[in-house]
Amino acid sequence: MRQYTRRHVTSAENATQAGSTSATVVIAMEQYALNVMEASNMRKEVIYNLLEQLGGEEVSSHTVLMELIQWLDADTIEQFVEDFKQLNDIED
Repeated sequence: MRQYTRRHVTSAENATQAGSTSATVVIAMEQYALNVMEASNMRKEVIYNLLEQLGGEEVSSHTVLMELIQWLDADTIEQFVEDFKQLNDIED
């Protein structure tokens, strides 16, 4: 499932402001993206809670990251790396 970020919402807003012929569809997509982001953020809270239970981010981030890498499939990891590099202007 494609994850929607603030970048997707901004694209939808720009299309609407540019007078897109399907502005209603763009607005619906924008609302959907915001709903997905909100639901996703609520689910992510469990990771932050786990980090706190293990002694805080400074102490437990590496351990949790290593475990997450073991659990995530290769496609998800590759997508994350691509998105992270793009959002942070990191070239190969």
